[in-house]
Amino acid sequence: MLQDYSAEISSLIDAMLDGERQKHLWLASTAQVGEDIVKSWPEFSALQLHGAGAADAIRQRLATSTGDALFTLLVLAKHSGDSDLKTLALSRTSANFTLSPDN
Repeated sequence: MLQDYSAEISSLIDAMLDGERQKHLWLASTAQVGEDIVKSWPEFSALQLHGAGAADAIRQRLATSTGDALFTLLVLAKHSGDSDLKTLALSRTSANFTLSPDN
């Protein structure tokens, strides 16, 4: 029987979107530095291990997020294993910040 990890995934995303955590992004001088900050958080790696379950949760949160939370979710989306979610992340960027595709 497969265990439902949705509560754990939601908790990991909530931790990344916490206001105190988001303040770390204010120190970023470029979008790349901000992306590196997000990728250094332990929840980032934990969410990568959840694969499709995390991708679905990220996709749902992207629909309503703005500001620093949106940036964090776009970084998660860009590095997900879901190609549609990666494409969505790159299409949702604005003039205020950019996420370049990984080479």
